[in-house]
Amino acid sequence: MIKSPIFQPNQFHNTMSDANRLTRNIRVFYVHRALVGLANFWAPVIVLFQMQALGLSLTEVLLGESVFAATILLFEVPSGVLADRLGRKRTLIAGAVFMASGIIVFALAQSFTHVLMTQALCGIGMAFQSGADSALLFDSLKLLGREKEFRKVLGQTQTVTYLIAIPITMSSGLISDWFGLRFAVTLTAAISCLYLVNFLFLTEPPEQSEGRRPGKTMLWHTWKALRYIWKHRLVRLTVAFSMALAVGMKLSFHTLNPYWELWEVPVAYFGFAFAGYNLMAATSAQLAYRVTNKLGDAGTLMAVLLVVCGAFGLMALLPVGMLGALLLPVVFQIPRTILPIATGDMINRVTFSHHRATVLSMKSFLGQTSQLLLLPVFGVIADASGLLSAYGWTAGWIFLLGGLALYRLASIPAGYTHGHYSRHLQPEETSGAEVEGVGEDIPDAAATMTSETDLPQQTPAAPEADLPDETPGGEKG
Repeated sequence: MIKSPIFQPNQFHNTMSDANRLTRNIRVFYVHRALVGLANFWAPVIVLFQMQALGLSLTEVLLGESVFAATILLFEVPSGVLADRLGRKRTLIAGAVFMASGIIVFALAQSFTHVLMTQALCGIGMAFQSGADSALLFDSLKLLGREKEFRKVLGQTQTVTYLIAIPITMSSGLISDWFGLRFAVTLTAAISCLYLVNFLFLTEPPEQSEGRRPGKTMLWHTWKALRYIWKHRLVRLTVAFSMALAVGMKLSFHTLNPYWELWEVPVAYFGFAFAGYNLMAATSAQLAYRVTNKLGDAGTLMAVLLVVCGAFGLMALLPVGMLGALLLPVVFQIPRTILPIATGDMINRVTFSHHRATVLSMKSFLGQTSQLLLLPVFGVIADASGLLSAYGWTAGWIFLLGGLALYRLASIPAGYTHGHYSRHLQPEETSGAEVEGVGEDIPDAAATMTSETDLPQQTPAAPEADLPDETPGGEKG
């Protein structure tokens, strides 16, 4: 049966027109991901540009990455709160301005100070876009009665990014060879300016009344979102699992250059290697919707954990040679695409709209925190014992921490619907309790670790007066 869009009568005067504008949001999201793919000219040579064109040491390059992570830490949660309070469109536009400014500074950079400025500006831009983009997409789909398509749409948009990035990264090495490393960065800066133009076509989805508390401060909003994460068992453990895997995903990209250097891979091959990785990522993103539906939440996360730990273990133990050094990192492209789709959907399904962006930003914030704390540890181990030894240690502690979080996730009882969950969260039924569901750690509130046949049939319901057309939700798209 085809579902009708969910519109609140007091907020919509022309249902068809508003449905068209919300549908346009989805198209804007696709265009944005296409632009992200186009802006990959700098990806294969970003480290080389800093070391060769600017004369930086590897230590300075990694210090710049630390500034990037620290900036995201500072702005991640406040930007999520701003997205929930002031609107996702405004936050995305602000993020696009910061991101484009940072890349322009990078294209004109002459010193380490300019690199630090770039990392700070891009960190702010990334923080403003993180959480707000997927929250706006999910809310638009939900109001259209299509929230079950979230994983499918997110996977398709990532596929667009990676497919477009394939010829871009393949040509990056040649462009850098012909015109210089700085020209590749300049092309990226020019394309990043189009982010802002694209976001101007967004329509802010109307606010929903899912437990909203008007007039509260930003600190209150942040605290309630953090407390929601801690008290909600499924959200808490999903975030913990993401934190364990975040460092591995970061290392799988930023240690490629020294790994290739170890196995004497020519620089000319870098662009072709990145093109192959993007092809694998595109395929993985396109299949993510079917894979996650087939495996269920717990099965998907287990597969991600085994792939990441297995790949790091093989890199640590096997004398792969030049060809193996190029081929083995392909494996990381599977969790690179599936992990954010799966964990983002798991959190979106059980999080109310009024603090969805804040909760997602908090997830990213905690992931950046784990990177900030553990990346230096990796560097110390790599300097003391070698890069391959550090890969072995990484596989071990990711398996330990991620496995523990996954074990606890798998123990959450299945069969509880979001409708059952929402009964604990209705403002009129809480008798003074906080509507965000931050009371007792009720097993019902742990939305299921689903398989395709155990999909929840209801979304968290707002009061009937505010949301008259309750539709099925929580199903995997």
